[in-house]
Amino acid sequence: MIYLPVHLRHLLFVQQRTKLKPEAFEAVFKSFSQNLCLDGGIDFPVLAIDGSDIQIPTNPDDASSYFPGANGQKDYNLLHMNALYNLDRHIYVDAVIQNRRNWNEHEAFVSLVDKSKIPKALVIADRGYESYNNMAHVQEKGWCFLIRIKDGKTGIKDGLDLPTEGAFDTDIHINLA
Repeated sequence: MIYLPVHLRHLLFVQQRTKLKPEAFEAVFKSFSQNLCLDGGIDFPVLAIDGSDIQIPTNPDDASSYFPGANGQKDYNLLHMNALYNLDRHIYVDAVIQNRRNWNEHEAFVSLVDKSKIPKALVIADRGYESYNNMAHVQEKGWCFLIRIKDGKTGIKDGLDLPTEGAFDTDIHINLA
């Protein structure tokens, strides 16, 4: 056996690490999580989707994620991750990572739903994912959805004839075709 000093072992590790492509990690993640989700036992999984900003090392050359500091704040870079989480299995099923300046939660939602191999599911989302297009994609997939909608004039609620007071249950049929 050949003994290598720690600094040489570290150098070899770093050199080998550069051979790994991000796509390899993505493929392993998706294969692992999809197999767990499709592995029987739960016929109708409950999936939740949400987005979150992730701060990454500062790089002023990356205009798509760079934000200059203001009022004494340091410069920073952000990514936005939209993650699909299986509430029954307690695992992430898939994720879409976008540069923060170009993020689009609706586009990420559609991508996550359309790419999934899960045959039936209930997807739960917050107000950032409210749109008829997102609902149509879930419906076309054969899934069900529960999406929190915005109050006021900027959301879907404004176009619906709903009672103005009290709690209520109302069936609403909308043709999304």
